[in-house]
Amino acid sequence: MAAAKYLNYVGLMLVVISSTMIVPGIYGTFYSWVTGANEGLVSLYLLIWGGFTFLLGVLLGKIKSHEELKPYESLVLTVIIWLVIPIYESIPFMEIVNIPFIDALFEVTSGWTTTGLTIFTGQPSSWGGGFVPTVEMLPKTVLLWRSMIQWVGGLGIVVFTIAFLAHPGVSVAQLYLAEGKYEKLEPSFKRTAYKMGLIYILITLIATLGFIEAGMPVFDSINHAMTGVATAGFSVKNNSIGEYHSIPIDAAAVLSMVLGAVSFSDLRYLFEFKLRNLARSVELRAQILLWSISILTSIYIFRVLGIKHMGVNAIFQVFSASTTGGFQTMDIGHSPSSFVFLLTVLMLLGGSAFSTAGGIKIYRIVIAAKVTANEVKNVFSPIGRLDIIKVGGRIISDDMIKKSLAVIFSYIAAWMISSIFLATYFPHRDFSASAFEVASALANTGLSSGISSAAAPIGAKIILILDMLLGRLEVMSYLVIFYMIAEKLK
Repeated sequence: MAAAKYLNYVGLMLVVISSTMIVPGIYGTFYSWVTGANEGLVSLYLLIWGGFTFLLGVLLGKIKSHEELKPYESLVLTVIIWLVIPIYESIPFMEIVNIPFIDALFEVTSGWTTTGLTIFTGQPSSWGGGFVPTVEMLPKTVLLWRSMIQWVGGLGIVVFTIAFLAHPGVSVAQLYLAEGKYEKLEPSFKRTAYKMGLIYILITLIATLGFIEAGMPVFDSINHAMTGVATAGFSVKNNSIGEYHSIPIDAAAVLSMVLGAVSFSDLRYLFEFKLRNLARSVELRAQILLWSISILTSIYIFRVLGIKHMGVNAIFQVFSASTTGGFQTMDIGHSPSSFVFLLTVLMLLGGSAFSTAGGIKIYRIVIAAKVTANEVKNVFSPIGRLDIIKVGGRIISDDMIKKSLAVIFSYIAAWMISSIFLATYFPHRDFSASAFEVASALANTGLSSGISSAAAPIGAKIILILDMLLGRLEVMSYLVIFYMIAEKLK
């Protein structure tokens, strides 16, 4: 059966997805039993829905096929999974929290894509007018559910599936590449995914201990650690990290986001104490340079404007934007426009290519910078000179250069078009607010200028949902699918 090769992997992915409901359901049951909290029905609903998803996944996973997935089939399957799963998990979310479907879809999509924008703003919904609670009004079970979604989404549904459930094979390699991962830590893709999973769990534990040591309550620490290393941004507080008013907690949050935004290759060097290799990382050096320049620029902006008390918060937001971590300590909607633009650029640039971070990725920016420098040199070079682009001692192929430039162009084009459409829903707000919100959605960051809310127009929510999905698979995957459909319709 031709469909068997798809159904097997869909089943394995459903098993992974079921964990995001079963784990919070078990926690909620235990929490209700110990404290007497009224979260039993929420937990039961999650356990039933998660159990159904798990059983369905196991049944589909038993369907075997001797056919391997072709590259384009893996791409189609990955795109379908990322489009369908938010819709699927929005159903229990809508029922449990009692909010309209569009708001549930917005929140779940934001979770799975590790964006972090939220509609839990304590306002009537633009769909039907029903009240949407604030984050702090949600049951702890739901808060953990949101964090679990982001934690699994950070590493990737496909990578979790490959690491812990799938058997090695050609299809595993194709799926790994289809989710936007191109580097390997081990000779095989299966072992690479497994090693990534172990590193991911380790940095989550480090981040959790960092938050606890900084004075954050244990439950809050676990949630913020999961969403921090996933560079995702969901918080258990209405005002995000800013609610704690604590520099040690700010520092722990920065640590979690940096760990998530640094390449898995560099993290491996760090944990194996290969510091010389770590120091030679071109991408890490570029990130440190970008952070340094951005921090100095933000300090300059606030000093020129005479706003001296915002220094620490400004530095925090620089890290939050550049790692696409999404934690917030200040009201960005009322910040100086020059600072908002700086954060917009940082979000679009993003973190490392082989990390949980979103955005264009620093590695592609380095390649584009090298190509630009090379073109400048060519003006003074003899005709026919052979161009060789190297990054970190590695020769970059023409194919890689073309792909990098294509991703950069598609990101910028998507950002510009979406910003224009979003701005039409907010005619009385400065255009920079819409451009900022779109950059946050497209780069899967989660910082907000105040546009994302339960009260936002339905059309605005749909635009941001589409941007989150576009950004998660780096735009190009969807363009390939559109091209395939267009070719078949000819």
